[in-house]
Amino acid sequence: MPRSRTLALAFALGMLGAARTTQAALWTQTNPGGGGAFSCAGAGPSGIIVVGSDLSGAYRSLDGGQSWDVLGVWRGLGSTHVSALAFDPADPAVIHLGTDDGMFRSDDAGASVAQVLSGGYVSAVAVADADPSIVYAMVQDRSDSERGRVYRSTDRGRTWTPVSTRLPRRTRATTLVVDPSMPSTLYLVSGRDWFAGRRARLYRSTDGGSTWTRIARRLRNVLDVAVDPRDSRILWATSVRHLPGPSWTGSVWKSVDGGASWVAQAPYTGALRLRPDAPDIVRVIDVDRQAWEPESGVWETTDGGVTWTRRGVPQNWDPGWQDLAWAFGRGHGVPKTIGVSRADPDTLFWTDGQWAYRSTDGGRTFANLFTDPVSPGWWRGRGLDNTNVLALAVSAAAPSQVYAGYFDIGCQRSLDGGDSWQSCNHPDYTGGWQGFGGNTTTIVADPARPGVVWLTQGNRVDPPDMTLLRSTAAGERSSWTFANTGMPRGYVTGLSLDPSSPVAQRTLFVTSGGDVYRSSDDGTSWNRVFACGGCRVTAVDTFDGDLVFAGGESGLFRSTAGGQAGTWARVGPPEFAATGRSPLYWEEGWQGVSAIHPDPARPGWVWVAVYGPGRGVYRSTDGGVGWLQLRSDDYQRAVAVDPQNPQRVYATASSVFTSGGSPTSSGVTRSVDGGATWAPANEGLAWPFAIPLVVDPGDSSLVWVGAPGTGFHRRRF
Repeated sequence: MPRSRTLALAFALGMLGAARTTQAALWTQTNPGGGGAFSCAGAGPSGIIVVGSDLSGAYRSLDGGQSWDVLGVWRGLGSTHVSALAFDPADPAVIHLGTDDGMFRSDDAGASVAQVLSGGYVSAVAVADADPSIVYAMVQDRSDSERGRVYRSTDRGRTWTPVSTRLPRRTRATTLVVDPSMPSTLYLVSGRDWFAGRRARLYRSTDGGSTWTRIARRLRNVLDVAVDPRDSRILWATSVRHLPGPSWTGSVWKSVDGGASWVAQAPYTGALRLRPDAPDIVRVIDVDRQAWEPESGVWETTDGGVTWTRRGVPQNWDPGWQDLAWAFGRGHGVPKTIGVSRADPDTLFWTDGQWAYRSTDGGRTFANLFTDPVSPGWWRGRGLDNTNVLALAVSAAAPSQVYAGYFDIGCQRSLDGGDSWQSCNHPDYTGGWQGFGGNTTTIVADPARPGVVWLTQGNRVDPPDMTLLRSTAAGERSSWTFANTGMPRGYVTGLSLDPSSPVAQRTLFVTSGGDVYRSSDDGTSWNRVFACGGCRVTAVDTFDGDLVFAGGESGLFRSTAGGQAGTWARVGPPEFAATGRSPLYWEEGWQGVSAIHPDPARPGWVWVAVYGPGRGVYRSTDGGVGWLQLRSDDYQRAVAVDPQNPQRVYATASSVFTSGGSPTSSGVTRSVDGGATWAPANEGLAWPFAIPLVVDPGDSSLVWVGAPGTGFHRRRF
């Protein structure tokens, strides 16, 4: 492992190490479940389930999918993106994890993980069943690369050596399949996954991955391959006629002469699975068709391809809280969409862009792995969350009302303090998501009126097209009304409310496209009051509605006249602004002022979190004139003060905004002396990432944070 990575990992382990021993107050997840791209899944010989994700590392279940923990940095995993996995067929404690930074390995069933190969994006991993000491991995140059090398391990994945010398160009491995009886023979399917891949082709190596030959040319675009464990000359493959293209028409093929010739067996296509104990049972799982199409679902032959029956019909499957049409789809490549269990050949796993499912009956039915119903229409996640978190609001008027904003799953609401959740996405304002998802970047709840809330909803984040909405019915899905008059659609964020304004005619502030807008009619209409060009957050003093702040990559600005146009002036030190030009990147957020928090107990006091090298937490006690840096942190995101005890201050930091990145940030820190000293407070977090931060207005001992990847968490101090 490179020294920089070692130091970063050691730093993060130090920040999170208390989680190993502390059994007292911990951060616990509170989400509806699911939400982001799950890359792969499977179960080992003992039945331990592991699901890889693109934001949160790997999830592990020891109880058949009823609950999950995260294989994160405090277990030794140094990458948040797990792209491939494999289990040792003989030793249930050995797990191989391919990531966007090489290979990691566990020899204690996931209790700890160690890096064994550094660098590169691992798109496929396979263990030789006949000799588990031999493991193969396809390592691409980058996540979006079609160039890479095959690596081989001969000591159960502890050490690795590059072996491929003549791998064809534009090869993007979606799976590696080792001949069950000959460890030196393996197959590589090259195709499309989330990030790259165009040529869907099948290659074979007979010398342990050193040299490769293309086979099955007449099949056109090969999607998946399988080898009969009784006879290596019998191969199965699925193909599609046109790639890319609107047609998903394809076939199941069989070869009985080692791939020299092929015969079409059935007009189905998708992922291909043979039962290792009964190879005449072949299943084809269509991962791309809509649920209502007659070819969709799972097709099976029990006589080696002579006859086929439709074993699984999607209408009988359990989508969780999502609509069936949005639940099942293609994941990180067709082969990796469907995982298998080494403990039970009839147990299959389905992972896609947002969800994870399991079948225990060979594909007849699939049940969700990520959520449970609490009451009709309300759900509680099991801990299998993979989300980008953007905004959080707890109603001071009714603290049981909690509103959460995400990328992709949009707005979620809870009416019982986070114990259960319901989607609050309106189909008219979420574009192509049609209400089954969306993007919510900012939320504010009225502190005096229960059920009154404003937030954004939109279809895209790049380019952004957020619309501001208002509800007087606690965010019930159909209750949202348009509240964007006078303001352009775009990247709308930084909502704030003047608590001293008339209750029935609230004054609010927000930013759109980097400029500041104000509403004086309860959010019905808006006027631009400050052409900032680089403001992303706003705030109004708790006690003085004339004192308004706005900030972002352009720095921090203040109005002492209620935000009126022409009254804004820059305040604070130079480091409040970005160094040089800092455009808004979805993967990073913005450098500069990331949050503004008026002190809830002391007039004229205001706190800011500033993201960027050498920045951190700052405080002013004179309405923004003078500033004192209280904490230095390169990745500061938010700060909040306990209104019942202002000496208690919390701060969040994250080196990632939506995905990726190294676990080098400090996560959650806490001060009990007004910001003079700080201590880590990450017990229960898998990664040192946290952005949204709220001290519960109904019980200030309860603190909420949003962690990129694992979603929203709450903890009592």
